[in-house]
Amino acid sequence: MPKSLCNQPSCQYVFIGSNAESHRKELHSAEHKLPYNGVKVKVFRRLDGKLPCPCGSEQHARYSFKKLTALSRLSQHPLPEESPHADHAGSDSDRLPVSPLSNSISSLDVPLESTTPFAASLMSTSEASLAFAQDIEMVEGADYQETAEPMRVIVDEKVAEGGDDVAFGGVGELSEGAPDSEEGSEYQDEFPEAADEETDVDEMDGAVTSTPVLAAQAHTLLAKFNVIVEPVYRLTICTECNKPVPFNHMRQHQWHTHYKGLKLPSELRLPSKPVLLSLLVVLGADCPSAVPYEAIRRIEGIEIMQGYRCLNTGCGGAVYGKSRSLRRHHAEAHSDVEVGDRQSIRVSCQPLSVFRKNLRYVEIIPDPESKSLALHAIEQSASTCSLLENPEVFNVASNEREKNAVFAQSRWDELLEGVNISALRKTISTPDLQAFPSFKRLRSVAREYYEDVSRSITQIPVLVRRYIASSNPNTLSVVSDLKHKPFRRPQELKTVVEDAYRTAQFVAFLITINQFPVEFFPVTVHPSVEAQLKTLATELEDENCSISQLQDTFHECVWFILSRPSDEYIRDELMCPFTRFLIAVNLKDSGAFVRASVIPPIIAQPQWCFRATALKEILKRSTDYNGNPLLQNMNLFRALATRQQGLARFHWNIGRSVISIDGSVSSFVDGVQRTIGELEENIQRLFCGCPYDDILRPIDEASVPHQTGQPRWFRDRPTKNDFRYSFFEEAENGFEIYRPRLLNHLSKDPRFFITTDNRVVPKNGAILKWFNELDEIVRLLYYLICTTWGGGSRGTEIERLLYANNSRNTRNVFVINGLLTIVTEYQKTQSLTGAGKLIARTPAFQVNRLIILVLGVAFWAAGFIGCYIGMDRSHL
Repeated sequence: MPKSLCNQPSCQYVFIGSNAESHRKELHSAEHKLPYNGVKVKVFRRLDGKLPCPCGSEQHARYSFKKLTALSRLSQHPLPEESPHADHAGSDSDRLPVSPLSNSISSLDVPLESTTPFAASLMSTSEASLAFAQDIEMVEGADYQETAEPMRVIVDEKVAEGGDDVAFGGVGELSEGAPDSEEGSEYQDEFPEAADEETDVDEMDGAVTSTPVLAAQAHTLLAKFNVIVEPVYRLTICTECNKPVPFNHMRQHQWHTHYKGLKLPSELRLPSKPVLLSLLVVLGADCPSAVPYEAIRRIEGIEIMQGYRCLNTGCGGAVYGKSRSLRRHHAEAHSDVEVGDRQSIRVSCQPLSVFRKNLRYVEIIPDPESKSLALHAIEQSASTCSLLENPEVFNVASNEREKNAVFAQSRWDELLEGVNISALRKTISTPDLQAFPSFKRLRSVAREYYEDVSRSITQIPVLVRRYIASSNPNTLSVVSDLKHKPFRRPQELKTVVEDAYRTAQFVAFLITINQFPVEFFPVTVHPSVEAQLKTLATELEDENCSISQLQDTFHECVWFILSRPSDEYIRDELMCPFTRFLIAVNLKDSGAFVRASVIPPIIAQPQWCFRATALKEILKRSTDYNGNPLLQNMNLFRALATRQQGLARFHWNIGRSVISIDGSVSSFVDGVQRTIGELEENIQRLFCGCPYDDILRPIDEASVPHQTGQPRWFRDRPTKNDFRYSFFEEAENGFEIYRPRLLNHLSKDPRFFITTDNRVVPKNGAILKWFNELDEIVRLLYYLICTTWGGGSRGTEIERLLYANNSRNTRNVFVINGLLTIVTEYQKTQSLTGAGKLIARTPAFQVNRLIILVLGVAFWAAGFIGCYIGMDRSHL
C-alpha cells in the first residue's frame, strides 16, 4: 500500500509516489525545466495532462516529469518513433480530465542550438491562451508535429558542459537533495557555480530577456534583489553586505548569502543568472573601470572601515584592512627596516571584493563636512581670542600650582610679566636663526680666542689658577679654602668650542637687545660695556678688520661685562645681564619654560670662558679679579635638578615581553561599576545624539597592554614639550578625524544655536546646562581616577592636571605601553623644596577609555563653544 492516495479523483496514477506531495510534483505540476541539446528549457503541462517533449514528438510526451527528464537527458535524443522511458504502467490517458492548471499555449523564447527541429507552439483557440502567448517568439520554418494539444516551451539558459541540470530556478523553493553550502566569514571564497540553487525560475524571466530594458528599469529591478551598479567604476555591489561582488558571481552570492532557504512568492524570487547578468550588462557592470591605488572619493554603497596604510620609504602606500595583513606586508616588503622603525597610519578605506582571493582595499578621502553657520561663527570667535595659538604676552600664573618648578623657586616669571614672547625670542641668535647679522663671524672669533687662551693656561702659576678656579678668592682667609684643582682646560677640545659658542651667543644677545630693547624686559649694562659692545658690532660688520683686532675687542667686551657691573645690577641681582640671557634663551615660543635640568649646563658653559677671560686679563695685567655673581643660582639649580625627578626611560609591559621608554605599567584595581554606568549615561547625554561608538572602538583596540596589542598602541612622545602637544596631536593615532565631530554636531543642533537673518544666536541657557553636564562628568572622572589608579590622591595632587602642554607647565597625561598613564609630581612642602615626588599611575581600563573620549572630543568642543559665548580663555 502507498503511504497516501492522490486527492484528485480523476488521477490515473493514484498509487504512484511515496507521499501526496511527491505524487503531485511528478504528475500534476504545471511546469518543469528540462535539459535539451545543451539548452535549459521550460515546458508546461497540456490540457490532456501530459508534458510535451521539446522535440515536439507526441511519442515522447509523458505524464511523469521524472520520465520526461530521464528521456531528455539521454546523450543522443531519441528519434520521433522511439519511446524510451515510458510512463508508469496502468495509465489511461483517455480517462484523464482536463487539468485546470494546464496551459494550452506552447512557445519558445530563443532558438535552440540543435539540428533537431524544435516543436513550435501552435496557436490555441483559447482567448486566455492567446493572451498568455502574446510575448512569445515563435520559431519559423520548423517541422512541427501536430499533437492533440499545442505545447509551450521556454528556453531558460545554456547548460554548462558537465554542469548540474537541477541547479536552476527561482529563489524561495529549495532544490530537492541539494547540499547545504557552508556559510562564509566576512570575506568568502568563491562560490561553487550554481551547485545548490533552486529548481524553478520566476515567470518574469521570459519577459525580461525578450524585452529591451532601459537603464532606469535595470536599476529598479536590480535594487529589488539587493544589487546596485556603482556609476563611477561600475562595480556590482550587494546592498545587504555593502561589499562589491564580481558581476558574474552576484547571483551565486545572493543565493548563498541572502535567499537560500526562504519561501517567497514568485514576484520576490531571485531571477535566473542570465536574466540578472543581462540587467547588469545594461548598466555596464561587465566592464568595470580599474579602481586607482591612490586615495579616492568614497564609493557609494560600499562599507567604510578603518585600515592601515604603510608609510615606509619606497612603499607605494599599500592599504590593509587588518593589522595582521600589515605586519605580513612589513615582514615581506620591508624586512630590512627594524620593527620599531616601521611606519603606518590608520586610514579610512573600503574593500573592493567580497572574496579573499582578490581582496584589495583602497584608501578613501573623507567627505568634506558642510560646516553650519553656527560652527563658522564659533570658529571665528575662537580665532579672534586665539584659542589654539601661542600667547603673545606672558602673564604670571595666579596659582603656584600652575607654575613649573623653575618659576616657582626663582620667581623669574615675574620678570616676564607683560613681555612680548615673540619679541624676546628674537633677541636670541642661533646658527639657524641669526638675530644678530654678524653672529656667524662672532662665533668664529670667540672660538679662536678661547682656543688661544686654553693654550696659554700653563703660563699662570698653579696657586693663581687655584684662585681663578675658586668661587670668590677675595673672601678666602686661608690657602686651604682654595680649590685643590687649579683652573685648566677641559679634557676635550670640543668642550672648549661649545663653551665659546655659548659665550658668543650671550654677547650677541647683549648687542641685539641694546639695539632693539624689549618692552618690560630691560637689560642694563655699564656705559663702558655698552660702548664696547657697539665697537665690537661695528668691527664685526667691517670685513677688513683683522681677526686679532676682533679678538682683542671681544676680550675687552667680556672682561668689561665681568668687571664693570651696572648700578642697577648692584642694587638688584635679578638685573644681572647673564640672568636675563638665561631667561630669554630658555623661554620657548609658547611661553613655557624648560625643566630645571636644562639650566645648569647652560650656566656652566660660559663659566669656563669667563675664567679663561680672567686668566687672559691676568696675563695682561697680573692682577686679581672679582668672582662670578651667579654662584648662588648655579648651586640652586644644581640642587633643584638633583631633587626633581624625571620620567624613567625604560619600562616593561605586564608580561615583561615589551619594553617602552619613558613610561610604566602600574597595577590597578577594578572600577566602581555603578559610577561607571552613571558616567556612561552622562556622556551619552553630553553628546546629544552624536555617535561615538566608532571612536571608542579604536580606543579599546589601542588599550590592550599585552604584546599582541602593541601594533595598535597610541603613539606618544613623553619628552616632547611643544606647546599644546599631547598624544591627540599624533596623526598616526587618528584623532584628527574624531575631534571636531561633537563640535560640528552641536553647532547644527537647534537646541543650542539658531540662525536668524544669517546671524547665529546661541542659546546660552542650554549651553550652560551642557557645561554643567560636562562638569558632572569631570567630577565622576575625578572620583573614578582616585579609586582605580592605585592609591588615593595626595592633597591637591590632581587638582590641576594637564592633558596637553601649555605655556606654563607640561602635561600630566601620557600613553605608556598602550595604557593611559597619569604622572603627578607632588609634595606637601613643594613650595619650599621646589620639587615633589614623581608617581606614574594608570586608572582602570573602563575609566581610561572614557577619559580619552572626553578629553579628545568633548573638551575640544567645550573649548570652542566656551570661547564663542565669552568665557575666559584661561578657563578653557
